[in-house]
Amino acid sequence: RTFPGAYVLPGGGIEGFETLKDAGLREVFEETGLQVPHDCLSVLGCWESCYPTRAPELLTSSLVGHHLVVMYHAVLPSEAATTQTVQLQDAEADIGLWITREQARALVNDGQECNPALDVIAAGACAVDEARTLSLDALRGIYPASQSALNEVSAKEQSGVGEAHLFALSEWLRKETEEACVEDELEERANM
Repeated sequence: RTFPGAYVLPGGGIEGFETLKDAGLREVFEETGLQVPHDCLSVLGCWESCYPTRAPELLTSSLVGHHLVVMYHAVLPSEAATTQTVQLQDAEADIGLWITREQARALVNDGQECNPALDVIAAGACAVDEARTLSLDALRGIYPASQSALNEVSAKEQSGVGEAHLFALSEWLRKETEEACVEDELEERANM
């Protein structure tokens, strides 16, 4: 767990000679127990991640990384969605959450109002309340923060959504909005 307190989408690196898509499918299975059919996966976007992000921090930080990230989107067929159960791997994740589109919009557009209670679908080492919810406020903010912000609070106190993951959520919302507009336009044309 390189970044404790970070809320991120399932993901990871390529092993051996697997394709990007195969790596994505494997990571989703390893982290959630969900088997996503190969043909259900489509590219959502790409992200370049460099950390630390500022030259002075590069000189003092022990964590230096550069990653090129391909983000995928999957829609499970209804039979697969109803027959599978999320099973977190303790070594991979502390908690699993379902968020609604409105909650995703509130995270992307910080400050937008929505139901603040996130449904916890599986919890490992992370403490949740009796109703198995977590406040949306726990996800607010971008993680990881700058080195100066890390110096002000311990790593265990810091939380938020990874910046690339906020980007992925915004791309997903944009894609859904575009698809809905196309569907509306096709329906209007059919009714003419």
